Amino acid sequence: MAYHQIHIQSARRYGLMRLEKIAAGTITPGFLLEMTTADKVQAHSTAGGNVGAKMVALETLHPATGTTPAIDQDYSADDTVYIGLPVAGDVMYLYLANGQNVAIGAVLQSDGNGYVTAHTPQAVDESGSATYNIYTNQIVGIAVEAVDASGGAKRIAVRIT
Repeated sequence: MAYHQIHIQSARRYGLMRLEKIAAGTITPGFLLEMTTADKVQAHSTAGGNVGAKMVALETLHPATGTTPAIDQDYSADDTVYIGLPVAGDVMYLYLANGQNVAIGAVLQSDGNGYVTAHTPQAVDESGSATYNIYTNQIVGIAVEAVDASGGAKRIAVRIT
């Protein structure tokens, strides 16, 4: 199903908590975000990495004139980005990475450039000497719909965990 906004459903009585920050680069509504050391936001940059405070780029409140919906208008570097801070239970319209094909109920994580991808647990060889980075806060949410993005990135409804 196609939605016209990023925040689809709220688990809180008073809705989604929002904030505004300056973009460090190009950001698409529906991207997972992270803070930079310059107090700006950028696309989440660690594939399978921890997602601290979950932040999602919302559609602009001031779309350019024309026929392109606000949900499809990217933010440029140094634009003010409208950000949602979802909590467990909220449903957000994120972007599934190119090449992914997920079913309802699939567990999703960051793919390292703002998109989400199917979670692949780290296999651990307890008898070997290999070392691994084990992330404890990498799950973004659960797919609410089945989406095949094998032909290019597509939006997906995700229940935040």
